[in-house]
Amino acid sequence: MFQTKKASMPSMNSHERAMCVQGDSGLVLTTDPKPRLRWTVELHERFVDAVTQLGGPDKATPKTIMRVMGVKGLTLYHLKSHLQV
Repeated sequence: MFQTKKASMPSMNSHERAMCVQGDSGLVLTTDPKPRLRWTVELHERFVDAVTQLGGPDKATPKTIMRVMGVKGLTLYHLKSHLQV
């Protein structure tokens, strides 16, 4: 049902690094007018672990993945966007 994307850490130059903000929850958001979530390797690993705990991609739903991950500030929008192929 769901396919997960591989987390990739594109090389960022010093200007791009300055354009990201890491919150208390560990989420990394860009400072664009529409902040975007950066899926770090650690965050993606939590996502994969949550899907596995829930019985795999055929049984896991975005809402249950979000609950199992327990990351403050993570939204259904972020998860659904990450699930897109």
